[in-house]
Amino acid sequence: MKTLENTIKKNGFTYKLHKREDDLAIYEQWDYDNPDKPILIAYEVFIVKITKDFEIKGKQITGGERFPRNEDFGYTAWTYSTFGNILSLYPYTQYKNAKELAYNKFEYLKNRENLEE
Repeated sequence: MKTLENTIKKNGFTYKLHKREDDLAIYEQWDYDNPDKPILIAYEVFIVKITKDFEIKGKQITGGERFPRNEDFGYTAWTYSTFGNILSLYPYTQYKNAKELAYNKFEYLKNRENLEE
């Protein structure tokens, strides 16, 4: 099975693996427009999804782990501007599935809104 690489280029950014535990991953999002001064943009936290082998127009595609698509964000993937924001939200290693992680995030946001009222 193909696994996620430590460095991934996508959407004009470079993503570097920061931490991985089981099916949970944190990647740093870097902007290398100026190679002499790369900028750390954000952290992407997500549940690693696995695709099955499939065929497109007669070509066999090998399945494996995949980086989240844009549609995954807000459901099984989230972006944070600082690493501290991730840790203050939840110790992500205790959540073993997307449903539990998403539920905890929803509860956190709901409680935060109630406190601000």
